[in-house]
Amino acid sequence: MQADPDFELSRDDEADRPVVVARGELDVATTESLQKAVIDAIAGGSPVVLDLAGISFMDSTGLAGLIALRRVDAVGDRLVLRRPSEAVRRVLELTATGELFDVGD
Repeated sequence: MQADPDFELSRDDEADRPVVVARGELDVATTESLQKAVIDAIAGGSPVVLDLAGISFMDSTGLAGLIALRRVDAVGDRLVLRRPSEAVRRVLELTATGELFDVGD
C-alpha cells in the first residue's frame, strides 16, 4: 500500500525526549508509517512526544493505530500526544478514548 504523499513525519527532538511531528491525514494509508516512527523514536528509552497539531483528518484506522501503540510494551505509558488538532480531539471525544492517552498542549 502506498502512503499518502501529503502525509509528513518529521523529528523535532527536545533536549530530554524525542518528538515525532505528524502532518496530514492519519488513515489507513499513513497509520503504519506513524507507528513505525514512534517505535523507532522510543528506542532511546525516553518518553516520546507525538505532535498531532498538523493532523487534518483522523479516521478509525488512525485511532486504532494510536491505541495499538499504547499496547506495545516498549511504548506503553511513555507516549504523550501533544497539541492534538481539532480533528484528533473530535475523534478522541466521540469515541471516549481520550482518557487512554497522556494529552498535553
